[in-house]
Amino acid sequence: MAFPNGEAANFKMIAELIPRYDGNTKRLNHYIREIENIFNLLDDTARVHPAITCLIKSRLSGTAIDAIAYQETLNSWETIKDALVRRLREPRNEIQVMQELSRVRRNRNEDAETLGKRLREILDTLFSVGTHTNKSYYENMVIEQYTSNLDFQVSIAVRIAQPTTLESAIVIARQEETKLSFNKTFNNNNYSAPSTSAQAKFREPIRAINRPQNSLPLRFGNSGPMPDE
Repeated sequence: MAFPNGEAANFKMIAELIPRYDGNTKRLNHYIREIENIFNLLDDTARVHPAITCLIKSRLSGTAIDAIAYQETLNSWETIKDALVRRLREPRNEIQVMQELSRVRRNRNEDAETLGKRLREILDTLFSVGTHTNKSYYENMVIEQYTSNLDFQVSIAVRIAQPTTLESAIVIARQEETKLSFNKTFNNNNYSAPSTSAQAKFREPIRAINRPQNSLPLRFGNSGPMPDE
């Protein structure tokens, strides 16, 4: 696809496809793939067109701008990409990120959603540095680590549902947490404590039985004849 003078429609279409990028290291590889997928639609002339290079630079922000700020030559996508990779590429490799995943433990009083957000960051990093083309490979590992860190009843509900994405696992876990919390509150509200008068009566000391002095003693079993009066 070329866009010589007069073919503004082609340039407008490409401009709408070029994504924005803020320098998030976890999204770098994804951003690069998006740009190169767009370049696959272009012919050689369009790929080196100065307007395309300017457009890509105009969509950068944040730390992505810092990454290219001191580069003397940025006259093509390749030079922009090289500058971004040098400054923003994730320093850890796949094995190191997997080791971090295996060490994740749920914090005290941490709910299922917060735990899920922590694991989502690790999953995004695995997507960035991982070598497997099938992303479900990493997704399944993270879901398993997530489920194993949930409370027992919540984890059972998630396993029964068999979610295929971390997001769906988080939704199921939150629903189960909400249900368990509601049931606990409902049961507490329906517990009827003994009334104050009943509690006071229960605490009353046992009163001794006053037996007349001339009354006969109690007999138990075969105690023999009673003494004469």
